[in-house]
Amino acid sequence: MHRCLQFPEILGLIFENLTSNRRESERDVGQRSILAVLTTCRAFSIPAMVLLWRDLETLAPLILTMPGDLVEVSKHRSGWPKITFCRDVVPADWERFDIYAPFVITLGYDNKRMRFNFKKSPDIDNSVYKELQKRQQNLLPSLYAIGYNQITPIIHAPKVLSPVRRVDLNPGIMSGSHLHSLLAGIPKLAPSLKSLSLNFGIIPSARVLQSLLENTDLEEFNLYDSLSDEEFNLLARMPHLRKIDITKDISDLARLLSASPIADYQLTDACIRTNDTSPSKLPQVIAALRPSRLKNLRISPGSFPENVYGNEQALRDLIFSIAEHCSPDIFSSIRLETAGMYYQRPSGTLNYRSLRPLFEFTKLRKVDLSSHTFNLNDAEVKELAMSWPLLEELRAYVLIEPPSALSRTTLRSLLWFAVYCKNLNHLSFNFNDPDGEFSEEELTMASNSPLAELEVGTSTISEPEKVADFFCIVFPNLSYISWGSPYSDYEYVDMAQTKSWTIVQDGIDRLRSETTKVGNR
Repeated sequence: MHRCLQFPEILGLIFENLTSNRRESERDVGQRSILAVLTTCRAFSIPAMVLLWRDLETLAPLILTMPGDLVEVSKHRSGWPKITFCRDVVPADWERFDIYAPFVITLGYDNKRMRFNFKKSPDIDNSVYKELQKRQQNLLPSLYAIGYNQITPIIHAPKVLSPVRRVDLNPGIMSGSHLHSLLAGIPKLAPSLKSLSLNFGIIPSARVLQSLLENTDLEEFNLYDSLSDEEFNLLARMPHLRKIDITKDISDLARLLSASPIADYQLTDACIRTNDTSPSKLPQVIAALRPSRLKNLRISPGSFPENVYGNEQALRDLIFSIAEHCSPDIFSSIRLETAGMYYQRPSGTLNYRSLRPLFEFTKLRKVDLSSHTFNLNDAEVKELAMSWPLLEELRAYVLIEPPSALSRTTLRSLLWFAVYCKNLNHLSFNFNDPDGEFSEEELTMASNSPLAELEVGTSTISEPEKVADFFCIVFPNLSYISWGSPYSDYEYVDMAQTKSWTIVQDGIDRLRSETTKVGNR
């Protein structure tokens, strides 16, 4: 029997729905809707305030709750409004600030996806921050995470970081000396810290970083700059470490992990950026990570075209290592990315035998093997789709040259994805002409797939109208089709196929337009 939702839970779901799934331009509409609901009755006020104040981009909304004869908003020379205090602050001025401050959970992020917010917000005068720093109590007692652009102004406010569990730093927020001072002070300023991200451009000194790793017990750590051997050993010994996002050569990782394996079987997420072309070491690294609890694995090459995965045999060995050491009940994402800024030839071809070990992982949601082409027939694709019913994203190398090099997969493979992968949102996959007609029963089973993005690369078709009809029935949510090559220096350009895929796109647009007109009558 299902548990009945309590009244506050129902209200929370209603308010969440007011702001969820909105485009960026509509976010203010959702905020105003919550505000309107908040003013209707007392029963709605608390759940609405929880959502309204939960995620702030800056402290400006809180400061604007203070008395009108104290707060002044004027145009700055830059053209943006600036908040200042126009008289001395007295204790009573903080009354409304202190009412709403406990509702603030995150500061300095996009309020939907915890991304950094780079949108210009109203400036706050330094004199206001000085008043904040004078307060004896914690400004934001429930603060969980603080983003890159908000930590500097309030860092000296008493206890402001004491409840914080997540800190994200980006370059440009402070000078090198201030950055090192902040990092050195984090163990004392933020004793509850569990997640630390030092993103691209943040290069802490070796002494400061080593001291930081020695004096914190992190669950998540992200450093774009390369880790030294000693720093990695300190990180690996953290007893509660769950997620790592680091830069380290594969050969060095293999050497370090063989000498000192990571503490316990604890990692759930591992992202490793590397410029090291040591594909034979990757299976060894996977085994040494003790990945029995691993959910997500991501290998990201640096900005170089060299292949870090080696030939198809090397990738097959890597897949076998994943199958041997990871849990099919837990593992849900494998991303073996390519150096995206450069055109890169495929490393090799993955056939049924190579991919078959991954079919046991029925919880897979994201599979990115875009460094290799797939050589499967329709029956093998059907087994793949049946094995991964939760699949949301599948990427293979699709710029096959010439397209006839791999011609065993047809449009029927896409039918199987639609039938068995009901959560599929993105697909990068090659196929050729349809293999016979589809029955009404098959089309009914496959119809209304949520697929939104499709990359077909150099796939060849001779009946574009038929393909367009198929897409309109099976993939009615398709908003993006990519064919050919996005690289201007790509050698293979088939103008006939470009024309065919243009016909497909036009056919989809026309049929959708006709459907919309009928629906509006």
